[in-house]
Amino acid sequence: MKKIAAICMAVTLLSGCKVDMETTANLADILSEQHKVITGDLNFEVATCNDYEDSRKESKSLVKIKAQVPQIFTNAKFVECYTKKLNSYAHFTIPVDVGAVGKDTKFADTHADIFLSSKKETGLLAGIFVSPNLRKRLAQAKKEMPVDFDFNVRIKIKRTVEPVDVVVMGTYVIGADGKKIPVVMQRVHWNTGDYMTFQLSDVSKDNLFENGIYKILNSPASLQGLVTPR
Repeated sequence: MKKIAAICMAVTLLSGCKVDMETTANLADILSEQHKVITGDLNFEVATCNDYEDSRKESKSLVKIKAQVPQIFTNAKFVECYTKKLNSYAHFTIPVDVGAVGKDTKFADTHADIFLSSKKETGLLAGIFVSPNLRKRLAQAKKEMPVDFDFNVRIKIKRTVEPVDVVVMGTYVIGADGKKIPVVMQRVHWNTGDYMTFQLSDVSKDNLFENGIYKILNSPASLQGLVTPR
């Protein structure tokens, strides 16, 4: 953990250790009682990909982060290191368990740290969950570094074949043009566009990593009287 702290400090001392967390899922799979595993992507910003003395070698920061990330995220696998707009990133994949939560839930990956789930009896249509073990490991890592992890969490969801009424809460909805629309609480009749991308706000991220859950989509009936149709 101390090594990953040093890596993040080398990248930035003011804005925190930047981490992009992204995945894409079908709403039908999130609502299904049959769980499945999909791939999530983690991109950690690093100082550089290559050694400054010999570009054929990996940089010390990359070597260290490749060793340390799997200690925080279970079954994280290194994919590549790349540079984009002068910033370098170490790309990892992680398993994400997807499916409805109920009385007799059978998870597809019992060791997963990230879950995309629904819970019909509470009106939850799509929510992101973080395991208690991951929260503990993140908390321990934060104690060993003077800066925080700066997560950017994006979830891309493909709608069901039939139109669906949802309530979007506490996120930015990102359009096909990349424009971010802030949404506090809005009812949406989702009948056009195959996908919607949701980026969690700062408050939403705090709720996710402190409480282990953030509700992205809810049924209008569960919030009757609190929202207006769009």
